Amino acid sequence: MRSADIVLVAKANAAPEADVWRVMAAARQLDPVAALLRTASRVTLPDAEAVARPAGARLICIMAATR
Repeated sequence: MRSADIVLVAKANAAPEADVWRVMAAARQLDPVAALLRTASRVTLPDAEAVARPAGARLICIMAATR
């Protein structure tokens, strides 16, 4: 992380706000010149009925990385 140009804190919506700020502060301390970004990881589904499952069912989301 010390040589990164950009540090991305992903899934910030899934953690307590204090924890997100703690991670961002640690990242800033390790690399004071990198751009520090945070993002939420929300998944939208246009046809929710197509994958209707019982309450409590688990979902695996596979995201493609691009360069």
